[in-house]
Amino acid sequence: MARKTAPASIGAHMITCQECGKPAMYQLSNGALICLECIDRFQFEQNAAMINFLLGEVESSTEWSPLEIPKLVRRHQLVTFNNIRVDHSIVGAINTGQAQAIDVGLSYVKQNGDPALSELFQEFAQAVLDSRELDQAARKAIIEQLSFLISQLLAKPEQKRTAIVDAVFKNIKEALLAFSGLVTLWEKLEPFLRQVLR
Repeated sequence: MARKTAPASIGAHMITCQECGKPAMYQLSNGALICLECIDRFQFEQNAAMINFLLGEVESSTEWSPLEIPKLVRRHQLVTFNNIRVDHSIVGAINTGQAQAIDVGLSYVKQNGDPALSELFQEFAQAVLDSRELDQAARKAIIEQLSFLISQLLAKPEQKRTAIVDAVFKNIKEALLAFSGLVTLWEKLEPFLRQVLR
């Protein structure tokens, strides 16, 4: 059960959806704050599961049914930004707000900076999002770190945080040690990033 809450803020920060980063409008019974789009998806999934269960019960208790009610099946969809795609099956595993920030940053870098860097960053980010080898925690951590790196690409020189950037480079490399395909892509991207972020 969810109850509607007024968009609220704590200090200067708006309370955001724990799924996608948009302004939160609902609070679930477990305390999670989510936005209108996510509550809609959540309620659809709950309703579809209940209807499908009940249809199964009707089918199993009768020999035939004079009414054929189509079962609700949520279509497999992609969230597509300008540069990257996020499969709905991993939406809950990552912060789509961060994926969107990466996408916006990629567009800016492509138009105003270095198209080659943008292409390598896009290729790596998409590979992370699409990887079936990474577990949810690793994917989420890498996307968070990529979001930070793209923010640093867009930051003014005096706002760049080189010590943190170095730590992020190290963390990403260590997280990818077991994934040769992703390591190869990271090894192409990292030198470009280091050059720009120095």
